[in-house]
Amino acid sequence: MTWWDTTYTKRAQLTIKNVSADPMVTGFQIEVPFDISALDAPGAMLNGLRVAYLDPSTQTWTEQTRFLQTRWLWFVLLSQLDPGATTTDYWLYFGNPAPTSPASNGNAIFDFYDGFANPTVNTTKWAVLGSPTQTNNRLSLGNGDSIRSLTQFVAGNTFFTVTGTSSNPEIWAGFQRVSDFVDDLPWMLWIERTTSDTFYPTGVPAGSIWPEVQLAGGVFAQGTAGARVLDGAQHFYSVERLLDRVVFKFDELAVYEYSPASPDNESLQIRLTNYGTAPLLIDSVHIAKAVWPDPTVTIGTTELE
Repeated sequence: MTWWDTTYTKRAQLTIKNVSADPMVTGFQIEVPFDISALDAPGAMLNGLRVAYLDPSTQTWTEQTRFLQTRWLWFVLLSQLDPGATTTDYWLYFGNPAPTSPASNGNAIFDFYDGFANPTVNTTKWAVLGSPTQTNNRLSLGNGDSIRSLTQFVAGNTFFTVTGTSSNPEIWAGFQRVSDFVDDLPWMLWIERTTSDTFYPTGVPAGSIWPEVQLAGGVFAQGTAGARVLDGAQHFYSVERLLDRVVFKFDELAVYEYSPASPDNESLQIRLTNYGTAPLLIDSVHIAKAVWPDPTVTIGTTELE
């Protein structure tokens, strides 16, 4: 087998399997958790991590656009992966002591993305309530500030938000009703409430954020087992929404799952709201395609050039 680029002296093959009953269509976002220090020790360089695709028919290589954030890497499938199918055509390359800095392009990867790099909130993507600000690639929501996406999403999508904020009652982040800022159902949110709130769940420590679902017909569910204390560190909070279930994840580990009585495919918007007195800080938001169970992704043994 040929080598993609000999300036990258190491590589590892990715094995991606679709373990769901639904096809992973072309453009499906593949998420790869990794530890760069373990993968490329010594001298690990995050900017030196590349994704390359080997066309099985022509045996030609193509570098993939990728998106990096903390311990995760994303890229997209170049062809559909059917239920039960596996591909080994994608590789991680690394080991270049002087790599160029490739674009880490969320807009090229995700169905919806905002890394909050503009001086002000992008009003082609968001409706705005209050006076949110953006500084150093971070959105800051003050007391009463809220943004909601102008794009609406049906089932089959995952909402991610990366935040670095401490306890700050009250926070809403997730999917919610469309076209307004009214605090009403339906919603599928990561939420923090004040301890005096009627709906504050019993047994959850103060300063926690937890999954919450409210739908028509009196449906109300709280994933108290998935509650996490806000500690000021950067974490991923996600809501994976499918027709027959909603899966909440914290740092990409499923912590709560809710299954509605009937399939839910209602169009909902993303909403981020802060009712607390301290700023709510958000580093990025993105929407990715989803199947359940999630595909399995395995990083193979490191090979040397």
